[in-house]
Amino acid sequence: MRPPAPGLTVQQRQIVGYRAIGFSLRKTAAQLDLSYSTTRQILLSAQDDACVKSTRVLVYQSVASEAITLEHPAWVHAAEKAARMSSLTRHVWAGLRLNTADGQDLATAIARTSGQTRACVESTVSKLRTTWKLDECGLVGLAYAAGVLRGVEEVEPAHLAPGVSRSQREALTLLADDGSTYAAVDDQLGAAPGTAAIRLRPLGTRWGLSSLSRRIMLHGAFLRGVVRAHTPTLLAVEDPSAPTVVSWLGLDVADHQLPTAIAERSGLRVHHVTSLLNQLLAHHDLADLLRLGFTHQLLPRTDHTPARLRRTHLLARHQPAPAGPITVTDPLELLPPTYTAGTRHQPRLSSLISRAVEVGLDVQAVRMSPEVCREFLRRMHLPTSQWGPVLVDAEERTVWLLLRAASVLDRWCLARCRPVRPGAILPLPAHTTPTNALHWLYPPTTWWEAGDLHRALGHSTDAPDRPRNP
Repeated sequence: MRPPAPGLTVQQRQIVGYRAIGFSLRKTAAQLDLSYSTTRQILLSAQDDACVKSTRVLVYQSVASEAITLEHPAWVHAAEKAARMSSLTRHVWAGLRLNTADGQDLATAIARTSGQTRACVESTVSKLRTTWKLDECGLVGLAYAAGVLRGVEEVEPAHLAPGVSRSQREALTLLADDGSTYAAVDDQLGAAPGTAAIRLRPLGTRWGLSSLSRRIMLHGAFLRGVVRAHTPTLLAVEDPSAPTVVSWLGLDVADHQLPTAIAERSGLRVHHVTSLLNQLLAHHDLADLLRLGFTHQLLPRTDHTPARLRRTHLLARHQPAPAGPITVTDPLELLPPTYTAGTRHQPRLSSLISRAVEVGLDVQAVRMSPEVCREFLRRMHLPTSQWGPVLVDAEERTVWLLLRAASVLDRWCLARCRPVRPGAILPLPAHTTPTNALHWLYPPTTWWEAGDLHRALGHSTDAPDRPRNP
């Protein structure tokens, strides 16, 4: 959807056209054989009629609506040169279209949308003026000619969600670029690997998101106005079910569970949903699909994620224990015979409630068979109320024991189990929902210690001998 075309007279279009290719107001007046004051008055009248606060915005609306055309011989290779600029520079350049007064108001508005400081924005604009030898009006015209502006962007400044820091806005803006990844954002920021994820983790927690998946984070950002959700693209897939699939892209579930979740809610078959997702992602970047969903109102402007899929906020540690007994199932027969289910319990490790954790960053994890876990729990001689986290997958017949992230594991002492590789994601269930295949054996109250595993599993006759120095 293009910006509205301003109703310009022939003389106004001539003035705006000269300003769009970088002519100063005095040079424009000389070209049209008008006085400076008359030219200025005609331009101010055009701005008032278009309800904009600057000639920059009038230039953008005029070129985007094709009220004027741009022809400048020096701009032939502008697109190639602009493509080599950094993503942040292009964001600042595109921000010159915003409908604010010139000066500090413009720099502040661009800073809010690009995630940079006002001083950095002012410095970038100054470098653009020097590089292209143009003022802001000429830069707006050149941005459209070079493809930095596509003619569909909104001109009103974004009203950002509260509680979003400058560094978080910067990371989200870069993450919304076509084909971007967390690694690419780290490269753009010149930061160490994992920096972008660390910056956005508190924001995901505040928004109640289940993971830092690019799809889920961008949906949250578009939903709250942190990143603008505008795109000129139409769906390249003609299947009539494609808009339905797009309308459910905001589901807060793991990416590998998305086809199943969409199928359950839309009535489509899972393989059909999977095929449509593959076709859509082959023609569109994920960020563009989300933008398209909001632009064409396929995605609602409120969070439609079912409550049972939403992440329990980490502030749950300040809430009372759930009413009623906690039911625990034990299909792998790991619990001792003396255990009695139905005891009310207040879990202290609320950081392990209904979230996806990253091994090495949030926790350490050890994977083992039910037989090894049964032997471990028997050797520990601890009451169930003092057990650490025991995560059970009854279908896969696999058990995970969770330790603090800083725990150091001796792999030679743990020959009968396997430490989970760093970076792996573990989806953790709620403490009170044992009906799924993946569930807690007992609501955890404390962490397992590395020494516990070494003592209970490190002296098995099945374990290989520790290599010794000669």
